[in-house]
Amino acid sequence: MPKTVSSIYNSVDRIVPFNPNVEYRRFNEGRIISDLVQDAMFMKVNLHVTYEQAVRWLDGRADRFDRRECEDALAKLLSNGESKVRNRLRAICSRYSLAA
Repeated sequence: MPKTVSSIYNSVDRIVPFNPNVEYRRFNEGRIISDLVQDAMFMKVNLHVTYEQAVRWLDGRADRFDRRECEDALAKLLSNGESKVRNRLRAICSRYSLAA
């Protein structure tokens, strides 16, 4: 039975947006997205910023508006967020040398 596009997207837990600049690693089970993309998607979901803002912030290309929006959202979440999320965000910040 052929699947429709919507049924495929509904069955996927995490949909990663296409980014031509991202390097993907291949394992036996399929493609595994790079750490930058995983971290940006985590920040997008938890900080409620756009994926593009998160990527630009992580790789150092963010302008002052994107950087400020990400930093403000990060400060709010670090002050009163769930401990598991706070720990992951701190690890991401230390990996990319971001001010937390």
